[in-house]
Formats: sequence, C-alpha cells, structure tokens
Amino acid sequence: MNEAQLVSFVLFSLRTLLLNLLEEGLKAYPSGVIGENEGNQAVIDHRLSEVREIESLMKRYCLYFDTKSPRELGGLFTDDARIDYGPEVEPIQGRENLVAMVESGARTRFESTNHRISNEIVTFIDEMRATGTSHLYAWHKYLDSEVIGHLWGGYRYRFKKVDGQWFIAALKLYASGMDGFHRKRMHDFRSILNEEI
Repeated sequence: MNEAQLVSFVLFSLRTLLLNLLEEGLKAYPSGVIGENEGNQAVIDHRLSEVREIESLMKRYCLYFDTKSPRELGGLFTDDARIDYGPEVEPIQGRENLVAMVESGARTRFESTNHRISNEIVTFIDEMRATGTSHLYAWHKYLDSEVIGHLWGGYRYRFKKVDGQWFIAALKLYASGMDGFHRKRMHDFRSILNEEI
C-alpha cells in the first residue's frame, strides 16, 4: 500500500467511524433530535438526511460565493432572510438584497475568493426550524490590491423548512483573526454561541 492509498484508507475509516458515532449518538441522546420516537430507525434516518441537507446548504453557500453565482446563492435563503456580515455594514434583509450585494462585490471588489467551512453543527429546534454553526477560513483576492485578505472565524445560521425544503433564514459572520481583510471590525467569534441571530 503506497502513501496515497494509506491516506485514502485512513480518511475513509475516519469518515465511517464518525458517521457511525453520529448515528449512535442520535440513538443514545434523542432529546431535541428524535423526541418521542426514540429507537425508531426510520425517524433517525430521516433526521440524519435532514442534517445532511442542511450541511449541504452551508457548503453550497461557499461554492456559489466562490464561483460568483449570486442567483444560486440567493436561492439558498428564505425570501425574508437576514444576513449580517459584520458591524461595518448594515445587515442585509431579504434574498433579493443579498443577491444584489453579492453581484456588486463580484463585479467591483473580488477577483477571486475561496471559503472553506468545517466543524458543522446542526441543532434542531423543532421539525421546521434549526440552528447551526461552522468554522470558516476565507481567502480573498481583490481587484484593486495585491494584498490577499485572510479571515479565520465562523458562521452562525438559522434554518427554516419551507414547503418541505430547508433554507437559510439568517446568517451571521464572526472572526477570530484577520490579515489583509477588507474590514477592520468584525463580530467576535468568541460570542458565536451567545448571540441570537
């Protein structure tokens, strides 16, 4: 087995272990996840599929931002979504306003971006609402500068199910570190769990 095969095997094994632990955790700790249906495998499977659907929203947000696809990005949000990118800009209210801001940024500010999220956590409030967090590293190449902007931090999310599909109802950006980033002040990552969005 060569080094690449070994790394692939280890990553696959870790992924399998994590998925098994997640499933076992849902069985062992059903409070807020499966409620009265404890032990019902169909309910557990349904909830796991919803977790994956919500995590996909988080990941597609990054993909659509980085590919300069504002319409597709907007489609991930509810019509009345609230997006807070930091204290230096007014929060964005509504899907169409988000699309307009992202279109403008792609045209006038960013030559290229790369957003990477990890440590996704989804918590269900009820059958129609959930919250979540993720860690973030974001790389920014600007149109008007040779400086590369780096941001380390995370997102806090609120999700809503509409007509059987999950959407992002609110998103708030937090920072734990910046280098060359285009904003000076950001929401402090240390407060990510203590604030309502």
